[in-house]
Amino acid sequence: MNTTPLNRTIAPAVCPPEVARLPQVRHMKLDNGIDLLVYDRNDMELMSICALTRGGEAEASNPAIATLAATMRSEGTAGMPSGRIADAIDSAGSWLMTGSQPHFTTTGIYALNRKAPQMMPLLRDIVFNPVFPEKELAVTAGILASKTAVNASTVGFQCNLQSRRLMFGEGHSLARFASPESIHSITRSDIAAFHSTFTTPANTTLLAVGRITHQLEDTINTAFGSVRNLSEQSPLNIVPFQFPDRHIHSDVPVKDATQCAVSISLPGIPRSDSRYLTLRLAVMALGGYFGSRLSQNIREDKGLTYGISGALLGYDEGGVVEITAKCSPLHVDALIEESLSEVSRLAAEPLSDVELECLRQAEIASLTSVTDSPYASIDFYRTIITGNLGSDYFDRRIQAVNSMTSKHIADIAADCLKPHIAVTVVAGR
Repeated sequence: MNTTPLNRTIAPAVCPPEVARLPQVRHMKLDNGIDLLVYDRNDMELMSICALTRGGEAEASNPAIATLAATMRSEGTAGMPSGRIADAIDSAGSWLMTGSQPHFTTTGIYALNRKAPQMMPLLRDIVFNPVFPEKELAVTAGILASKTAVNASTVGFQCNLQSRRLMFGEGHSLARFASPESIHSITRSDIAAFHSTFTTPANTTLLAVGRITHQLEDTINTAFGSVRNLSEQSPLNIVPFQFPDRHIHSDVPVKDATQCAVSISLPGIPRSDSRYLTLRLAVMALGGYFGSRLSQNIREDKGLTYGISGALLGYDEGGVVEITAKCSPLHVDALIEESLSEVSRLAAEPLSDVELECLRQAEIASLTSVTDSPYASIDFYRTIITGNLGSDYFDRRIQAVNSMTSKHIADIAADCLKPHIAVTVVAGR
């Protein structure tokens, strides 16, 4: 294996003393080219290793195919049925985690140090050699379909679904919905075809944290580095979306709803834009923490909702600013009016010194949470990869919060936040 430094450390002009630096990781190449990122923590008795593979819900013909492919990995491999896999994991005091995202699939394991070596070949087979048995698929698909049916009956789900359809376009990969009926129609061959296309060494990155000794590194290389690598990286289904250039409002009826879900969406900017982190802080000031303007006005002062939040959602396909809340049907119109008013006020009335300091402390707390736990730190590296954020992302966030001013926040709000073309959706009224 070759060892090279992964990230380039960029020192901010002044690093807030409350924030520790993001820990450095070691970057190695396994014998077959798989990248292995290691965060060494010799004081830990519980290690974690995660396989991150390119290809997720947006690449599958039905997003539930990617979900089932992730879930079904542990339901039997070429060398071990599901019952023996569960017994092996339980007897080692380990546990497995799986999940799918728009463009990535995750499979990882937590294990005691003394048991970690025996878990590596098993994890390798779970990732690369699942067999997706028919019987287990029927059960797993049935569970997913049932959960989907329950979720689809809620105002939050219906509001989010309609918002995505209006923002991204009806047929866009980020706006698709796997109905219970479509989940039941998925076959083993559908899942196997998706798996074989995307779960290859060329598409895989490993991230490990804990007491990763040289012996364990060799074990990881022996297990994962022996998988034949016969393909190039698979292309991802990234289709930029065009946010509507006019105001759109949609009401979605939901049977037996007792409250409404409200979504207000505005066009954002891509993560590649140099202003992205400044806009992120502006949206955080608007609705990203408990002391934000939306929370103070709409929750605390007017009592229109128990909770309201705003976030800048960064996708490879583009950016969206989204404000979400739940409230009584009687308060919907006032909540929307006040929210859009606060969007305009962010540009017209710069943050006070108190507001600016509260925003700074909230972002410092967010950054500190990344370094508080070794698992959180390695998860942050995983986010860097899935978001294509760049290895200096943490440092750029420190620079952004360290250099922000009220004028910066007001200017970016004036440039980027356009309340007159908001997409508003109300579900349950």
